Amino acid sequence: MDYRLKLSTIIVEDIEESIAFYQNTFGFKMVEKFYNEDGGLVLMQSPGGAAVELIDSKNFETGFWSMGIEVDDFETAIEELRSKGCKFIFEPTSLPLGKLAMIEDPNGVRIAVLQLIK
Repeated sequence: MDYRLKLSTIIVEDIEESIAFYQNTFGFKMVEKFYNEDGGLVLMQSPGGAAVELIDSKNFETGFWSMGIEVDDFETAIEELRSKGCKFIFEPTSLPLGKLAMIEDPNGVRIAVLQLIK
């Protein structure tokens, strides 16, 4: 199975300041920007292709939230992760953009396993 680090998610205090930081410091480009009554979400892509998802929401504590690992064969990856004893904190589900499940590493770091619609 080919597991690729796709993105990291960070809950931010000031989304505009965070956008400027990733653009000016690392040359990231804004890919998507969404706002609603709960806050905002911005997807920034690095020159190398990985992304950081910035979320401005008072519903979560500021700081690192999760990392996302992309796979080509979601069902096989889920079977493989279960066979290795991974703890699922969000069971596999289908979403408008693809499929998602969430596991935890031994330190409690959330890892989103993703297969995105291309």
